[in-house]
Formats: sequence, C-alpha cells, structure tokens
Amino acid sequence: MKDSSFSAKNWLINNIPEPSAEAESLEVQKHAATAGGPTPVPSIQSGEFLVSDHIIPKWRGESLLTKGSMKFKKIVFELFTEAKTQVKSFKNRNRSLKQSLFQEFIEYTTHNGIHPEGVSDFNQFWAQLDDKSGPSHECIQDFLKVYCLRSISVYILKVRFLTQLSSFYSKTLTKNEILNPNSTLSKIFKVSSSRELSSRALGTNEYSWFRPNENFGDSILELSSILKDLNPIEFFKVLNHEIPNELSVVLFHNETDKYSHAFSNRNSGLMINNLLINFPKWIENHGGYFNFNAQPQCLSTLFTGNFLNSLTISHWIAQENNSTEAWQEIICPEFRGDNYVNGQYLKIFQEIQFMTFLVNLAPKQNKDPISLIVSLFKQKSNKSRITASGQFALLDATEVQQSIYDRILVNLVNIPKKNPHHYLITNIMQNGEHLSNSGYMYVFSNQKLFVPSHAAKNEALFKQYKLLMRFNLEGLKGKGEIPRYFYIFSKRVVENKLDIFGNPDVNSTLLKESCLSVNMNGDLTHFSKFDFFVEEIDKLFANKKAIDAPLFSNETKCGLSFEFHQDAILNGKLLSNNSESDKITHPQYFKNLTKSCIPFDQFFSVESLSNYREDENYDLLGFNLNPQERYPYLLIVDFTNENDIKLELTTIDSLKAKIEEYGNAYFQYFGLLPKISNLNINLFREFFKTTIGKQITQLTFNGGLKKTKAKLNAMLIPKFLEKTEFLPTHHIESLQDITLSKEDILKTDFSVYTQKLASKVDNINLLAKRWPWHTSCILSHLKIIIGNYRDQVNSGKVQMKYDYSSNTLISKIVALPKTPIYPNNQDIYLETLISERSDIHLPLTSAIFEKSEHTTKLRLISNDTEVLNLHGEIQLLQFIQFILTSAVGTPISTIIQSLEVPAAAELNSLLTEQDQVAQNVNETFALINNTLNNIIIGQINN
Repeated sequence: MKDSSFSAKNWLINNIPEPSAEAESLEVQKHAATAGGPTPVPSIQSGEFLVSDHIIPKWRGESLLTKGSMKFKKIVFELFTEAKTQVKSFKNRNRSLKQSLFQEFIEYTTHNGIHPEGVSDFNQFWAQLDDKSGPSHECIQDFLKVYCLRSISVYILKVRFLTQLSSFYSKTLTKNEILNPNSTLSKIFKVSSSRELSSRALGTNEYSWFRPNENFGDSILELSSILKDLNPIEFFKVLNHEIPNELSVVLFHNETDKYSHAFSNRNSGLMINNLLINFPKWIENHGGYFNFNAQPQCLSTLFTGNFLNSLTISHWIAQENNSTEAWQEIICPEFRGDNYVNGQYLKIFQEIQFMTFLVNLAPKQNKDPISLIVSLFKQKSNKSRITASGQFALLDATEVQQSIYDRILVNLVNIPKKNPHHYLITNIMQNGEHLSNSGYMYVFSNQKLFVPSHAAKNEALFKQYKLLMRFNLEGLKGKGEIPRYFYIFSKRVVENKLDIFGNPDVNSTLLKESCLSVNMNGDLTHFSKFDFFVEEIDKLFANKKAIDAPLFSNETKCGLSFEFHQDAILNGKLLSNNSESDKITHPQYFKNLTKSCIPFDQFFSVESLSNYREDENYDLLGFNLNPQERYPYLLIVDFTNENDIKLELTTIDSLKAKIEEYGNAYFQYFGLLPKISNLNINLFREFFKTTIGKQITQLTFNGGLKKTKAKLNAMLIPKFLEKTEFLPTHHIESLQDITLSKEDILKTDFSVYTQKLASKVDNINLLAKRWPWHTSCILSHLKIIIGNYRDQVNSGKVQMKYDYSSNTLISKIVALPKTPIYPNNQDIYLETLISERSDIHLPLTSAIFEKSEHTTKLRLISNDTEVLNLHGEIQLLQFIQFILTSAVGTPISTIIQSLEVPAAAELNSLLTEQDQVAQNVNETFALINNTLNNIIIGQINN
C-alpha cells in the first residue's frame, strides 16, 4: 500500500472506468451529430457527484458485521440445534416444564390468530410434537423455532453478563461456570444476603431451562471470549435479526409488531432519554434532587405501547452514548407489552441487558458493578411496593400486582379508526394509575388530544392529570413511524387540599392553566437530520427557563424549524389551537415574530414595586432614592381577568394613587428605567393595544401571578422600537400639513383634515418601511391629541352649535322620553332670584345662556328683572334656550309648570350621532389608529 494519504475523491476518480479512445471518439461524434456540440465528461470537480450524497451523516458503521460477529453467529446456530434436540427430550422431564412449554404454545397461536387442528389440550400437543403426519405438525415446528431461539438467547445474555462482570474483576470463568450460568449467578447474588437480587430474569422462568451439553464446553469458552469485544449493536443485530432471518423464524405476524427504523434510531433514543431525565428538572427549575446514597437514584421507568422492540434498541444506543457523563439518576427500564411478541420474553431479555449495561457503566461512574446493580434493583423493588397515593405496601414486591413508576412512556402509533380520541384518553387514564405522585407520563400518539368536540372529555382528564408540555410534529415530513404528537403529563395529588382542582369527583370549574408548546416542521430527507431537534431540545432545557421563556424559534438552511411558545388550556381547549394567519402560533407569523422581536429587558431595567412602602428608599451609589426618583415609568400588570390580562404603562408619580385604587390582590407594579435614549413610551402603549400585543401578553403571563417579573423581562417587543432613527428634514416637512397641536385642534375643520390625512396614508406607509420608529412617533402624538379632543367632543365638554330648527333633528328630539323641569328633574336645578312672590308670574322677555369656568346656566329675564337661573349640562340648556325663543311673553310660572325636556344623557347621545364634527373627529382618530396599528404589525410581518 502506498504511503500517500488516502482521499475518497481520488479513489473514486481512479476507480471510474475510463472509456477507450475509440469509444470516446464515437460518443463525441454521435452527440455532435445530434446536438451540434461535444458533451463534457462528468467529473467530481464539476459537482455532479458528491460523496456526501451517498453516505449517512454521523454513521459509525455499527451495523456492519465483523469477524467476531460471524463467529458468534456460527455458535448461535450450534446452540439452536442443541436446544431443538433437548426439547425432544421434554417428554421424559417433569410435568411443570412440559406445562410451561404448552402454555407458551397457546400464547403463540392466540397472538398470531392460529387455530391448530387436533391440539385442544395438553396431551394432544405432546402427542403431535414429533408426529410428522399430524395436522398441526408444521405449526408446532414453527413455534419450536421461536421457543428454542428465545431460550438460547436468554442463555447467551446470561453468559454475556457473566463475561462482562468477570472481565471487570479480572476473573477467568471456568467451563462449568459458563455452561451453567444460573448456578454461577446464584452464587454471586446469594439469597438472603446483602447481594440478593429480586429479578425474575435471573431466577426460574419460561426460558431458563436451557443448558448446553458438556461437549459444547470449548464452543462456550470461545463464545465468552467473543462477547467481551462484541459491541451491543452487533450483538442485537445478530441475535434478533440475522439468526431469525436465516432460520426462517417468523417473529412478527402482525403489522403492528414490525420493526421501526425511526424508533430504533440513536436520535430517537437521545430525545426520549433527554425528556425522561432533563425535562422534570427543567420544569421544576432545579439541577436534580439531593441524593443521600452514594449510589445513583433509580428512575423506575415503564415503556409500553407499540414498537417496543425498536424502542429497546434506541434506548440502549442512547444510554451507551451518554454513559461517560456523570449520572445522578439511572433509568431502570421495564418494557412491557400485552402480547406474545413484546410480553414476558421482552421483559426478561431487557432486564438481563440492563444488568450488562450497568457492568459497563459502573467503571465510567467510578462505581462497583455488583453494588450498583444490587442498589438499583433494591430501589426499584421498594418503589414497586409504594402505592399511587405514596403508601408503602406490606406485601413483597413480587406479590404486588400493580407496580408504581417514576416515568411512564406510552407509545400509541397504531390508533383504531373507531373512537380514536376515546382510545387515547382511556390509555392515558389506565397507564396513569401506575404513575407515582411525583412522576411524569409521556404519551406519543398519532391522535390529537385537543379536538373541539371532545373538550368535555379533556376537562375530565385534566382534573386528574396536568398537561405540562405538548409537541406537534404534524408539519415534519420523513419522520417515519414517529407519531404526530407528544404529550407530557404530571399527576394531580387530589389529597392535597391546596390543589385548586380539589377532589376530581367534585364538579369544580377548571381555571386557565399554562402549557408549553413545541412545533417541529420541515422535511427530513434522511433521519439523521432529526438530530437538529434533539440538539434544540437540549438547548431549550440548558439555556431557557420554563417559567419565563415566552417564545423563540430556530431554523436550519435546509428548512427544518423548531418553535417554542407558551400556551394555555381553558375549558378543555388549547387557546392557540387554530391556523389563522394573524395568530402568533401560525407557523409563518411565529417565524416572523421571533426574528423581529427582542426581550423587554433589552429596553428597560425592571424592578418590582408590588411591596412598595411610602417610607422605603433604595440605596444607589450611596444616595437614598425613593422609587419616584429612581424609575421614571410605572408598568402595571392587571390579572383581574385571567382570560384578558392587561398592561398599563404610566408615569411613576401615580404609583401611590394606583395602589390605592387597584390594591395588590390582582395587580403587580414594576418600576421601569430605560436602557436606551429617546425611547417613546407611547409606542409601547400602542403595541400593547394591538392584536398581536394582546396575544403576546396572554401567552407571556400565563400561569397566574408567579414569576411575573421574569416573564415581563422575557416578553417579546418589536425591535424597531429601539432603533431611534429620525426622518430626514424634507420628509418631516412633507408631513407638516397634518401635524396638529393642542391649540390648532380647536380651529381645525375635520371634514377637510380627514381627507388630507387619508391622502397621506400611502406616503406614511412608505416612510414607515424605512423609518418606522419616527413615523410611528408622529402618528402616536397625533393619536393622543385627537383622542383627547374626541373624548371632549363625545362627552359634551366642547361646546358645539346645533341647528335645532332642522325638522330631522327636532323630530328625533321630540320622540325622546321627556320629564317636566319642575319640581323633580335630575338634570335641571332651578335657582330663584325674585324678591316678591308675584314676580314669578312676570312674562319672559329673554333667555340668556352663560358659561363660566365652574358652571353653565340659562338666565330667564323679564325686562330688567332676573327671575330664574336654570343650571345643567351645556347641550340641554342650549336646547331649552332654543325652545324659549318662541315663548317670549309667556309667564315664567307657566313655562316652569308646562315645559318638559328629554334627559341630558339621551339628548347628548342623539346630538353626538347627528353631529358631523364628532363623526369627522371619530373617523380621523380611527384612521390614525389603524395606520399606526398596521405599521407596528407590519414591522413584525416584514
């Protein structure tokens, strides 16, 4: 071999067969004749062939069979033949062994839907075992292949376990110790000793009968030597796939039992392990529980549902991948199915595999293997004796029918077409009975939980289990058998009187609860790209806090995206469970939002003032400052309506008044100190009022009043609010004709102004694309000025002139309910000014309206004598003045007794409808408000 370095590109080039000169010439001539020119020869340099397109990224070659695995396969075939020979001698063995074999046959045929002819009882089965002419001979022989293969597999697993164990202690196993592993293991883990192990896999079970003949001594020694160096993936591949295929052993008769490449992938295992170990620490906001024992804690974990055989592979690959890290907790798995394929055999197989894994793990964790195994199995046994309510059972672990687990993973890939939602709910409730009070249940399902028509069923479920997090993989293509939805639940402790849900049997109203949501989207061209999502979940748990991370996303160049956001559940429904394009959970909107927004704490320093006392001061660089001196702004979070949480932004000098007005029960107060100069506080107010601002507010402050400051700091705000770029002078001048001051507004003709503003909207929108901050500031200023004027107009505080002589207006006023102005009118107060009682009968000569700083009144005068003053609201007094213009000469006493007028509020309402000025002001305000709202939302969309 040459000393030069190896290059895959050079090797591929050198191995591409070069055409002969004659052939090349003929090809060129042929192409020239048809296309009019020569064809370039394909080359690697031109990019037409890429090595990366033909290999799997991050593949380590685990599935390739080595020389050792070929030898292993040969010995397995020999043991299989020996097992078949020994089974034939069962007729001369004890009845319990024969009964065990017959029971296995019944389970095999039942699972596969086989009805063996002529085999209805124990005796008929043994009669046909060697009868080649029997009607069920072929069926029995197929079963014996499976049975013998399972038995030798359990034997090989024990030999492998002993081999790894002896290797750690540098002890050489004798031929007899390997031939009879049951006896050897019973000496290591002695009954009634400190090393006693409560394990059915190492005791007597359906497959523990097999023991090779002494003639196999040399082969077994060779097997032990091979197993020392055979990696787990090769071992599983040969034992569970290569051997069954070559022996024509049918392991999966049903489609639902078949092998899944997606679930057996390393990335699937890493993701599941991460969720099992790190999610609880993340959601509980701690680094792990304190361990008083020197040994790691046992996380008793149940895996159940579909594709269990595939899940075992990804689990052990992931465990091996992470074995060099320091472990405080160890997943103690139990793979439990409900059929022949993934029932007791799988449980026994995986239990021995778990022990073997612990032998390899122990030195990496600086532990003694036997001590580690015994400690974990004792912990697991003790946990199995604790009931769901936390009480310790007096029965031995082997007698307890229902074990309790710290973690439960339910894999529901194959959902029935009939009543799928009921199937999902039922599985959650049934498996949840085995969950400890502090445990977590992970449900993988192709059935969506949040179906609007089943909200009532969800409410019943949520009274017993709290949904903490959901993963939505609907938009992820190429994921194979991985389900569309993941749900993570915890158990509600109904005995806890502080639990807001109380006893689930009591009809109580469910409150809105927070729920974390993750969306995974894209196209997996090959499954190795799934590691992007594994890494993102890792980053989420490592860098974000569950309580105050409102939303964020990440996207790869190849189109894979990971989106996280806070969500809420109310009345059994997910609040963001929609696909409207203006909702933040819509994929495109979500992506734009995370790119165009930054956290609130990049704009302000935030300090809680909820426990504010008037005499309290803050020390800053040796100076004592009260909140009014330290923070210019006050932000109030209003939790009075949990379905409509509101933010109020004002100046700090109103702190005391606001606390007295609102109190502290449902309001929290925060002082704000800007970190950026020229921040326009009004733009923040405007953002909070927009549709997107309200949605972000609801998602940010989900989950009640806890950690409100942290949530506020993380709240997303459009980043353009920090870019205080001013418009050029010539653009500012172009907007001068729509700029108003408080003094100008009273002189403004709004019918003309509204048209002028409407003509400028397109230009304003163009300016907003380049200078959004300054353009928004101008509109915000206009909105405040016109908004204040609008409020004055609508409330009647601004004096307007109305044409009461209009038939249309007067007919509407006449139609209003009326009451006399005397003696009891709520809107009119009569002030008498006469010195003689007879003066009340004087004729009316004039009615004069006067308005001062403190009051408005209508003076009723007879010649030079002022008889009465009528006090009331402006519009009502002006209307009475209009009526009295036609009553000149009428005695004032008659007017008082006969005059009826409408209520002031109803008159004001009618006049507001008829007032064209008020309409123009309202239209102008709406136009400014919509334009400003569109600019803010547009900055997010674009």
